[in-house]
Amino acid sequence: MRKFIVAGFASAALFAPLSAPVRGADEQTVVVPFPTTTTSRLGKVFYCDATVGAYLDALSKEKEVPISNWPKSGMRATAYKPTDRLVLVIEESGNLLTLYKREAFESGKANGDPFDIAYKSADVIIATVLVTALPSIAVVTLDRKTGIATWTTTKSHDFLTEGPRVDTEFFSCGPRKP
Repeated sequence: MRKFIVAGFASAALFAPLSAPVRGADEQTVVVPFPTTTTSRLGKVFYCDATVGAYLDALSKEKEVPISNWPKSGMRATAYKPTDRLVLVIEESGNLLTLYKREAFESGKANGDPFDIAYKSADVIIATVLVTALPSIAVVTLDRKTGIATWTTTKSHDFLTEGPRVDTEFFSCGPRKP
């Protein structure tokens, strides 16, 4: 019996970081329809339009943020309608995903941001980049079957708010878009 209890605790400890946060009673929801794009699982280039975004940040306890409509301190969450247009390119090696701003990519003047592919299957790609100077980590996920992608950046210290910050956006991706 004792072995089962120990195994249960070990399993809970192993999978606890993968569980979702507990939701609060004062929750607000933003709903955006699923994309209607079609994608090819074998595609190497995906054109993506942002559909919904959110950020979480912690404002400094010691220093007021010099923006008039921001709270003076505390933690906040904000949802918004983003305008980002990206191109995701899976490099021939299959080990690198490069994120480009669409306008720069289409003009031929693109310097993309390379992400190491941490996981890939026929349907899903997860790519990451660690920026030690900030420090921050960015993650791009792409579901090739549905055409839904996410781009999330987590910073330990934002230059403006002086606290941690998380930015995330959903994208509708597919073949070349107008």
